[in-house]
Amino acid sequence: MRYLNNKQIMYSLLALSIIITPSVCSGFMPKIEIDRMWDEAEVAVHGRVVNITTNWNNGAIYRAIEIGVTDFYIQGLSQDTVRVRIDGGEVGDIGWWVEDQPKFDVGEEVFVFLREPDLVKEDYEYQVFAMSQGKFTVEGNVATNWSGESFTLPDPDDKIKSPRKTNFMGNPTMVTFEIEREKVPDRQTLVVFSVAFIVSIGTIIMGIVKRR
Repeated sequence: MRYLNNKQIMYSLLALSIIITPSVCSGFMPKIEIDRMWDEAEVAVHGRVVNITTNWNNGAIYRAIEIGVTDFYIQGLSQDTVRVRIDGGEVGDIGWWVEDQPKFDVGEEVFVFLREPDLVKEDYEYQVFAMSQGKFTVEGNVATNWSGESFTLPDPDDKIKSPRKTNFMGNPTMVTFEIEREKVPDRQTLVVFSVAFIVSIGTIIMGIVKRR
């Protein structure tokens, strides 16, 4: 019987790590049902992408997606555009790719479920709720996300969480919704565990080979 030498074993383990690590990291975002998006997103927008800018702030690259609003859902806001932050992008020769971030194109008609970020900047007010699952491309009156889930655009008035609360002067006040987000494993933690597992298996295999 022919046995692998140490170099062949290390090459095999390296190839295994290349295959396993992305598999472990991908799909870490749990599936979010469309009904849950309607219930938990803070606002939803139907409109068209009018501009995309890429920014670099505190070592992080992100894109600010400006959407010209056709209709608001969930909250009946009145602004003409919304600006949404998407992590990742390219600045000069430096690029940063972030998994599970939705892709937008200028001119694309979209429907997006949104949430307010922890920190609002001058160039964006929202982030996409449910990440790539919360962004839908619109054709006709049907919105479809990257995984093929779709729904027919409803009448905006039917999807406004009303009646709006008013203060003592009769002016509307902001309605807030509590969002309980699922805790998911950190991507870096998954990578470390997968690499450590592969190294451990490699050490065991090499120890067995050396004894023969």
